[in-house]
Amino acid sequence: MKIRRAERSDIETCVRIHHETELYEDINITRSDMITLIKSANCRFLVSEEKGKVVGYIIFRHEKWNNSVYIDQLFIESKFQGKGIGSRLLNEAVKFAKKHDIRIIFLDTGNDRPNAIRFYLKNGFEIAGYNKDLYKGGKKDAIMFSYKLKE
Repeated sequence: MKIRRAERSDIETCVRIHHETELYEDINITRSDMITLIKSANCRFLVSEEKGKVVGYIIFRHEKWNNSVYIDQLFIESKFQGKGIGSRLLNEAVKFAKKHDIRIIFLDTGNDRPNAIRFYLKNGFEIAGYNKDLYKGGKKDAIMFSYKLKE
């Protein structure tokens, strides 16, 4: 498995992976959203390749105002889930945070995603709170996670 920075040629595959694994149509990402993220100076957009094929991606950004990293998206193609790819991508965000002396990493997931909740807990994240208003339509609540690197 190889992890590298995303390129424009990866966007169609990442959009397909997102749409395949996202439960809610109202938060599906578009091709233009991903192009914007690739160009963003404070964003890191990484993909995971298996035998030359993109099978997952992570998008995170450095929030300088509070010295944190926010993980916007982490999606793995369904048939590649449970093989450690998500953990390796998460570890890239942690390595980035440590290298840049960042104090904490945040992310959120829906309360109706037990596999994602277990995954983040298994990877050292802690539940930091709940937000009933984060997602459009009020169909689910957001569980907020944090990973403290320093006090």
